[in-house]
Amino acid sequence: MDEKHSGQEQRVRSLVHGRLESGCLPPDTGQRVFGSRGDGARCACCDQGISDSEVQYDLVSSSEDGEPAGTVSMHMHCYQVWVQESGIRRVRIVAQMGDD
Repeated sequence: MDEKHSGQEQRVRSLVHGRLESGCLPPDTGQRVFGSRGDGARCACCDQGISDSEVQYDLVSSSEDGEPAGTVSMHMHCYQVWVQESGIRRVRIVAQMGDD
C-alpha cells in the first residue's frame, strides 16, 4: 500500500474508532447489511459521499427492543474497517471485564 492510501486508511480507522467509542456509530453486532450501488449518501465512517460507481453498504440498526432504529450507509472499504474496529473494541471490552 502506498503512503497516500496508508494515510487515508489510518484516517478512516481513526474516525471509526472514535465514533464507536463515542456511540456515534453502533458496533457490529450482526445487524442486517445490504449492499447496492451508491446513491450519494454520506458515509457514516469517513463523511464522504458514496457515488454510483462505488458499492454502498446500508446497515439497518435496531433499538434495544428490536424495532428498526435507522439505516447507516458506508463505503465497502469503510464497512470493512468498521467490522475490524468493532472486533478490536469487543476484545478490549472483554479483556477489561476480565481484569475486574
